[in-house]
Order: sequence, then structure tokens, then C-alpha cells
Amino acid sequence: MFRRLGAISEEMSMSILGRRSFRAWACLVAMSGILAAGPVDAGPLRKPTIDATATDLAGTSERMISYRHQEHMWQTADGALHLVYNRGALQPSPGLSLYSSFDGGSTWTFKLNFAGTDDESTADGLLQGNELFLVYPTIEGSIAFAELHYSSETRSWSVTSAATAFSSPQWAGLNPALAIDGTGTIWCAFVARERSPWRKDTNIRMVNRVSGGLFWTDTGLVFGPTDDDSIERSARPVRTTSGMGMVYSVRGATYWATRANGTPDNVPWTVSALYLSPYPTSPKSDPYASHFSLVVDGSNSIHMVLADNYEVLYFRYSAIGAWSPVVRLDTAGRRAGYPQIGVANGKLAVAFSLHQVDKALLLISSDNGATFPIAAQLVHPRASGGVTYGTARVEMPSKVTGNLPVLQQFEDNGLQRLMLFTVPLP
Repeated sequence: MFRRLGAISEEMSMSILGRRSFRAWACLVAMSGILAAGPVDAGPLRKPTIDATATDLAGTSERMISYRHQEHMWQTADGALHLVYNRGALQPSPGLSLYSSFDGGSTWTFKLNFAGTDDESTADGLLQGNELFLVYPTIEGSIAFAELHYSSETRSWSVTSAATAFSSPQWAGLNPALAIDGTGTIWCAFVARERSPWRKDTNIRMVNRVSGGLFWTDTGLVFGPTDDDSIERSARPVRTTSGMGMVYSVRGATYWATRANGTPDNVPWTVSALYLSPYPTSPKSDPYASHFSLVVDGSNSIHMVLADNYEVLYFRYSAIGAWSPVVRLDTAGRRAGYPQIGVANGKLAVAFSLHQVDKALLLISSDNGATFPIAAQLVHPRASGGVTYGTARVEMPSKVTGNLPVLQQFEDNGLQRLMLFTVPLP
């Protein structure tokens, strides 16, 4: 059963239904017995189980911790965890807000709210020391940038700079992600959609802020096609040893783009196909083509997982500049989705949900991605009494030391909530 039922925050107390359904969910967990250690399946999957802990994080937005290619959760040097998530219309602090936890993710404290955001806003952040660089779309369709500083002495966050990274009367920006190259230039890629009420042309665009600069510049670069076939596309810049790379997806195709440091900003990047889905239209479960996740390890190798047709695929880009063949990870024969990859205590960790099964899986690689044995089942209560797992996204820090915290989203009678799995790792 739960080790802690958790206190409902002041924000949570705004909803009587939320309080009642939360208590019902906790009771369901206590009575179910499926969270006890040991095997819970009659099938072939027999791995250690980790029981869920309730948290006080909640909201009304389905995009609570979307999207997979974005980073929403970080650990600072003092061990504290920090999360930017979408609270939807929940008062106070609706839209995107920053919360911190000082007990491993069990309880969370409100820190900052980002004005001009709504239930469709999604953020991406990069933590360097005590500096958090964040990009997110505003209600008006601009891409906003904020640099925040964390003080471990006061356990507080402050905004040190804020700017508009992109704004256009023709294009609305959404779904951004950023990276910083070896020269200190910040690169932000995002999906741009035409504001026209008749034709919704969509493409991927790029803006940057040069090292030491104060202003953002539109590079004029466009990645992928410009069409109105669908909005289904996402992009994730990532630093390489010699410049900048980017994984981007357009519908069923995933591409790799690179540039070298010192190249003029408006020169097109070198692009190659990384993965072409044999299931380009089925299932259509990812309208933003965002079911991929990246992490860079200590040796500057890039590791990526991608979900396609309920399978989790793994890719590795070595520091010498080559992608390895794709590897299909073990999903225990179940339908997998929402994968996330990170580095925990120097080991690669991959977490993902299993559709129509009351658990998620955690895979740990101790050999730099050569193998990914299943390390644990992350088990939650069965769907019942208004509790469902149709939005069962997982979230964990890209880099973490100590225990590995994994958050999982679920719906509780119309309210989106997050549960916590605390995984002890060597």
C-alpha cells in the first residue's frame, strides 16, 4: 500500500470532487494489494515491483507534462527536484508553473508561475548548474524565453532575464525545445503554424541567441516540408562535440540535422533520414510526432528512444559522429508508449507506460546502451472509479544521482494527477 497518502495542497482543496476522488484512489491502492513487493503478473514478466506514492501535483490539462521530446524535470546539486508542468485552469497559478521538491518528489512547493500561458502551453528547459533556461509558447502564439537562477541556500528561484524568442503576425509558434552549443549560443526549434483561418501551413523553424547577446534572431531556416497535411511534427536540438545537432520528426519520418560551430546561422543544416516508420498512419496516436526522447551522457554520446506502433526503439549517436543501428527494446510483449530516457547514477534509464496494463516499466543499461534489461515494474492501481490511464505519460530528470524519481500521469474523475515511483539504484 502507499507509504504516504500525501497532503492535499491549498490549490487541490479548491475541488471537492478532486478531494473525494483522491481519497477514493488512495483507498483503492490500499485495498488492491497489487503494489506489494514480488510478482503481480500471471504472465512471463517477473521483475521487482515499485509501489506508487501519491503526490499533490494536479491540473486540468491533458498536456500536464507533454511532450516527450521536451524536458520538464531537473535535479540541482543539492538533490532538490524541480518540475515545470501545466496546471490548466486550476487555481491559483493556472497554466505553466514551476514547483520544487526537497524530499525526493513526495511533496512539492510552488515557486513561479509563467504568465501568458494556458492549458495548451508546453515548456522545455535546460539546467546548467543553478541556471535554468526555459522556452514555452504564449497564448498569443509567441515563443517566450526565460533564464532562472536557483539558490540552494534559500531554496528559491528568481528570473534573471526574459525575452520573446519568436513572434510573427503570420505564424504562431508552439512545441519548442532548446539547446546551447559549445560557443554559448542558444538554439530554439519549434513548430510554426500559419495563423490563416483557411489554410494551416505548418513547418519547423529555428531561432537563436548568440553567446553574450541579448536579442533573439530568426535564422530563416525551415526544416521539413511546409504543408497543411497535418500538424504532426516536433524538433529537439542537442549539442554535439563540434556544433549542434537536431532530431526532428514529420509524421512518420524522423531526421537528423547537423551544423558545425562557426558556420553562418542562415546556412542550411546537413540533413539525413534517421528512421522511416513502416506504420506511417497507424496508429495515429501522436499528433505532434513527439514520442521520442534524447539524453547526452558524460562521454558526449547521444541516446534516443522512440515509440512506434507501441514498440520502444533505441538509437545511439557516438561522439565520433555515427548513429548505431536501431534496437527494439524489451516491452515484455506489451503495448508500450510515452518513453523517456535519462542518465541515473551514470547508467542509462528508460521508462515507459504499458497500454491497457496496470504498470509502467523501467529498463536500466549498465553497458552504455548495449543491453537494456528490465529493472523494475512500476505498478499502479487498476483503472476503476473514475481513475483512468489514457494519459499515462512518464517524466523523470534527464540527469539524476541517488534514487531515480519517475512521475506518471493519470486521470482522476476529470482531474489530471501525478503519482511518484522512487526507484533505488546502485
